Amino acid sequence: MATETFKKLYESSKLLVAQSNRDQLPVLERGLDQIDTETQRLFGKNKTDQEQTAHAHFFLAQNGINTQDLTQKLDAMDTTRIFQPADTINDTDVEKYLEQAHERSIIDTIEETRQNTIFDFEELSEQMMETNWRTTNRRILEEWDHHQNTSVFEDDKFIKSTTMTPTFRQRVLDYAAIIPKLNDARLSRKGFPVVEEFSKLSKSIHSERIHDRNLDIWKLLGNLAREVERHNKESSKMYSQLQSDDPAMANMTRRLIASAKNWLEKEYTEYIDDELVRHARDAKTGGVPSPAHRIRVFMNLKFKKGSGEWTDSRFEIVNGTAIWIYLYLLIRSGHSKQALQFVKENEQLFSAEPQFVRYFTEYMESPERRLRKTTHDAVVADYQRLEYGQQNADPYKLILYRVIGRCGLNKKRLPEIGTTEDYMWLQLSLVRQTENGEEYGYERYNLHDVQNLILSFKSNVFDNNGSSPRSYFLVLLLTLQFERAINYLYKNEKSRLEAVHFAIALAYHGLLRIPENPLTRSIDLLVIEDDERASLNFARLIYQYTRIFASIHNNQSSNTNNNIIINKDPNTTIPKEQYALNYLYLLTLYSDRQRYDSDDMITLCHQYIRELILGSKDPKVILGERSPELGRQRGLLDTYKDLIGIASERSFIQAILQPLAEKYTQEGRYLEAVFVYELTTDYNKVVDILNKQLGDALQQPRVTDANQTLLRRNSDEEIIRFALGRLADYEKQQHIGVLIKESKKHTVQVLINFLRSRSLYEEELYEQALQVIYQSGVIPLQDDFGQVQRAAEQFERLDEGISKNVPDMLLMVTDMLLKLWTTFTGPKLVSQPAAKETVARIEENIRAVLAFVGMIQFKMPADTITKLNRAEMMMSAHTHRLSQ
Repeated sequence: MATETFKKLYESSKLLVAQSNRDQLPVLERGLDQIDTETQRLFGKNKTDQEQTAHAHFFLAQNGINTQDLTQKLDAMDTTRIFQPADTINDTDVEKYLEQAHERSIIDTIEETRQNTIFDFEELSEQMMETNWRTTNRRILEEWDHHQNTSVFEDDKFIKSTTMTPTFRQRVLDYAAIIPKLNDARLSRKGFPVVEEFSKLSKSIHSERIHDRNLDIWKLLGNLAREVERHNKESSKMYSQLQSDDPAMANMTRRLIASAKNWLEKEYTEYIDDELVRHARDAKTGGVPSPAHRIRVFMNLKFKKGSGEWTDSRFEIVNGTAIWIYLYLLIRSGHSKQALQFVKENEQLFSAEPQFVRYFTEYMESPERRLRKTTHDAVVADYQRLEYGQQNADPYKLILYRVIGRCGLNKKRLPEIGTTEDYMWLQLSLVRQTENGEEYGYERYNLHDVQNLILSFKSNVFDNNGSSPRSYFLVLLLTLQFERAINYLYKNEKSRLEAVHFAIALAYHGLLRIPENPLTRSIDLLVIEDDERASLNFARLIYQYTRIFASIHNNQSSNTNNNIIINKDPNTTIPKEQYALNYLYLLTLYSDRQRYDSDDMITLCHQYIRELILGSKDPKVILGERSPELGRQRGLLDTYKDLIGIASERSFIQAILQPLAEKYTQEGRYLEAVFVYELTTDYNKVVDILNKQLGDALQQPRVTDANQTLLRRNSDEEIIRFALGRLADYEKQQHIGVLIKESKKHTVQVLINFLRSRSLYEEELYEQALQVIYQSGVIPLQDDFGQVQRAAEQFERLDEGISKNVPDMLLMVTDMLLKLWTTFTGPKLVSQPAAKETVARIEENIRAVLAFVGMIQFKMPADTITKLNRAEMMMSAHTHRLSQ
């Protein structure tokens, strides 16, 4: 037992040695006796003698080793205790260990916290950088919009060539005339048939063929929106608001797909009727025949040759009828009941496919157009037999099998169907939109799959070389890709006008998605979100379109009053701003009132309205005017304030007037800023604007050209008259005058005095200029310590508009005093008694100015102090020369 224990200990000790051998040195696997024996053997091989020892010492000495010194040191070492075992000190200071462990834990925690802080900081910095970039991007975009004289419409050949024509201008105005009606209905919370109204513009007798296609698209939009059936009432939740995981999404998608398919069937019925009318002599339809009879006549007309033979040998003809074509045409034109009735009543015609009657009946009688699993498998088997059999099957038989059994889902093309509409009808017939997906993966074919299929074809398949953009637009609409559809149509210059109004109709009916963060979106019209869903920058689209009214206005030579002539009647005009405003109101289709989660689009609407006002030559038309007796009078905006989320006068001031006034002020448009601030009844702010205007005028650099000086002097006088006029008007209205702070009125008077004194200075009327300066009470001109000290103390309380101009005024005053002093101390006047009194007064003025500057020098620019000191030195030197 003990032997086994020691063996285990021995093996464990070897493991310990192996783990501690960190230097990776080779292990000597020899015992001590074996090592001693081998050492003695090696030693015995080399017999030492004095000669060898001498050679060894010489060899070492050549390499700088003093063997004699080393030998002495080794002999002096005491090795008696070297190999004695050392005493083990058992130190088990638990408290010290815990203290060290606690310190290590604190250090580790601090380090971990530091790393987390660094990570959080970097992540926050990245988020802030992205947010700042989006904000800056939006601000730059807004500035670009505001300062550009052109728009997307005006930049291209489309505007240059088309907007100049009366036809195009009238089309723009015809569309624009509908928008106020739409907004009026929204204001009264009533439905509006926007699709019907827009589609009427495509029914013109003189319309081109391209407009007929527009009419088809409007019909499709009406079908998708169910504008007639819903009586224009909005659903509880818009399609554009639903997320992919919303339970209502599948139901609404199924409804839209059914509407798209229904439109294709109606459109095909109209096509059949048109063909029968065009070939009435050959068709000989007669009277008002049933749909089944008309389809039979159409089938004979389109699928038979003049000789009476069928156009394709693969057609199965039973009793003179191409049964598969006829059944397909019934279903394709939306006559499902007649198709089922035909099959049930004529089972014998389908004897070649005896199971088809059962397949078809089960499919048509199912509300969801589903087959039982066993039936579906049988249909698929029959389809495979027909598709890949040795005999060529009737192509329309294959189509019918494919529809009822949802066969060949992976097939992208069907050559037998020639038109785009037929192909889209087939794809929508195969789609099945379920909440939980299909039981088997190979049966899955939903809207997303169809959309990807269409996108994989690219636009050239449906729109050859961009010559027919409405065809691809129609395909995108049928697959519910509304955002991509608008974006594609908008790219084509000739269809841009319609693209905007198709977008408006889609937005009104809640079918158009907008970006999640519209406030920070860029100029891109189509936005692909992180989840790969497409959205349309509707706000950008509408804002760019509103610029077209300025272009139309500029091209109406007969119009001189900022209005647009409508209906070619020069006596009927509407302000161009009214058209643009009504389009901007459409942005609020996406608001809390419409059950959207955010009011960002209302914010954008307010922003674009302000931009429109900034570009208007007559903002009073939009904002209204202020009457002393009645207050602010109504403008264009007031009628639709509720529509744009403004419920009170206060919110109107906060959302429109205040930001607008600030923008006017930033751009130096003080007249407009005063007008807007007066509308807000913030008269103290009005006086601030007057002070800023006066202060900015004082900051203008001095000019040497006489004409420029005269122009600036006239401008200064106009500013002074405007400021005094506004103050006088306010004083006349006591209820306004008492609201304005006296300090602000005082600032106006001082700045006016400064401006007038500068004009007198430029005219070299120095004494009058000094008198005006003295009247301002800011710069002392009497050598009275008390007066100078009071002026210095008052300087601390001066408005910034005054204090920032004092240095320039001091230089101007000093220059005038120096020039006057030089004049009166000249050789011609120096001996006259009156001149001596004037010189004494001037010197007193100078001493007062210098004393004043000495008291406020820490608040004066260094260059001003230097210039004043230089003037004083010049005067002193001149005085010294005169005394000699």
